Amino acid sequence: MITSPPLPPGLVAHRLADRLDLVDEVHRLGAEVWPEFMRHSAGGGEYYGHLHDTFADCAIVVTDGGGQVVARVLWIPFPFDGWLADEGWDWVIERGIAARRNGTACSAASALEIGIHPNLRGGGLSGILLGHMRAAVAADGHHSLFAPVRPNAKHTHPHDDMATYLRRLRPDGLPGDPWLRVHVRAGGQVVAPCNRSMTIGGTVQEWAEWTEADLAAPGNHEVPLALAPVTSDGIRAVYIEPNVWVRHPLG
Repeated sequence: MITSPPLPPGLVAHRLADRLDLVDEVHRLGAEVWPEFMRHSAGGGEYYGHLHDTFADCAIVVTDGGGQVVARVLWIPFPFDGWLADEGWDWVIERGIAARRNGTACSAASALEIGIHPNLRGGGLSGILLGHMRAAVAADGHHSLFAPVRPNAKHTHPHDDMATYLRRLRPDGLPGDPWLRVHVRAGGQVVAPCNRSMTIGGTVQEWAEWTEADLAAPGNHEVPLALAPVTSDGIRAVYIEPNVWVRHPLG
C-alpha cells in the first residue's frame, strides 16, 4: 500500500469532491502558478471547465491555516492499452474525458498538474504532493500513474529538442532537470519524450497580451517560460510544447 507523506504543519489536504466550496479558489490558483499563455490550450479549457462536476474525485486541494487554497493536485483516469501518444497532455485529457463521458473502464491514470502557490515553492512540497497523488491513484485501484511531465528548467534551453535535454544528467545519474528529478526519486521511470504534448495557438495580438512578446515578424521566437520557440506567420502564432512521459508503477 502506498501511503501519503505528511504535509508541513498547518497544511491540510482534501479531495475536491469533499470541498466543492473551494472550486472558485482552485481555479483562481491557476493564475498564480502558470504563465498566462499556458491557460489557453483547447484541451485544458475543456478539462478545467468540468473539473467541479466531472473530475472532482480526481483532485486534491491543499489549504493553509487560514483555509486558503495554496496547492492543487490533478489527475485523470484513462484507458491505457500499452501505447502513449506523442500528443501527451492534450491526448490524455481527450482520452480521459471520452472515457468518463462514455463510462469506459480505465486501467491507469495520468497526472495533469501539481500547482503550488509561489510563496510555498522551494521547500520540497512538490515531492510531497506527488506522493499524495501516487497514494490517491493507487487507492482508486490503478496500478500505474503516468505523467506528461513539464520539465521546469527546460525553458532555459528552448532550442534543445527534448531528447537532447534529457541527456543533461547530474554526475550521480539523476536528471539535471529539478522536476524530472523529483519524479525519478519518487520511483518514476522516464519513458520517452512526448514532443507535441500541448498545442496553444492565438493571434499575435493575443500572444502580446499573454506574454508581452512581439511575434509580428514571421519566424521562431523565444518567449519567456516557453519550453520551445513559438512559431509565427505574422498573423497567428503557435506553440507546441514538448513534455516527457514518466511512468510510476504503483504495485
